[in-house]
Amino acid sequence: VSHTTIYRWIYQGYLSIDNSNLPEGRRPKKDKEPKSKKPIIPDKSIELRPKEIESRSTLGHWEFDTVIGKRDGKQPCLLVFTERKTSVELIYKLDSKSPKETVKIIDNIHNKLNNRFSKIFQSLTCDNGCEFWDWKGIEKDNRTTLYYCHPYSSWERPQNERANRLIRRFIPKGKSINDYSDDEIKRIQNWMNHYPRASLGWQRPIDVFTKELKSIGLDCSILQKLF
Repeated sequence: VSHTTIYRWIYQGYLSIDNSNLPEGRRPKKDKEPKSKKPIIPDKSIELRPKEIESRSTLGHWEFDTVIGKRDGKQPCLLVFTERKTSVELIYKLDSKSPKETVKIIDNIHNKLNNRFSKIFQSLTCDNGCEFWDWKGIEKDNRTTLYYCHPYSSWERPQNERANRLIRRFIPKGKSINDYSDDEIKRIQNWMNHYPRASLGWQRPIDVFTKELKSIGLDCSILQKLF
């Protein structure tokens, strides 16, 4: 029996479970109030992103976003990177949702990888959240190129959105990120990177990422620095 048949039986009421028992599934649509559009920096628009990034034909193009726990006051959050070709994930805890914290994480990754950073992080695509407003700090010394999605267009970061939903299996909305240790965050990252994906022919993202590193002449010892 295919997975689509099983889902259809659930939706049609043939099985003794419903949407509330599923980690993902159809959800009732909510009426949303219209929002005013946020400005987008013209020369950083996703419209200017090269077509080769769209095709996912080369390694090193990432989508990234933040995952929020509690929204009360100043709360930590997660910064989640998703590599477009391999679906490999990097998850970091931020003390707060701010441009300074985002640049700090990218600086730390750069310091670990040195001149290999630009090969692995050729481009980054994000939304217009305030934590990504310091584009000069993110692109510092031409180490990468940043692109902004259109406002309220999360579908322009499809793989990253999928990753965020997987994270919600472990960290439900409203649950404080403070309740999770760094080791627990790394375990979530490790589970995601070893979870076989249909889009990869049921290969694991970490295995595909490793092959891609070798194909561009990078030593796989670099995995220890990233993960």
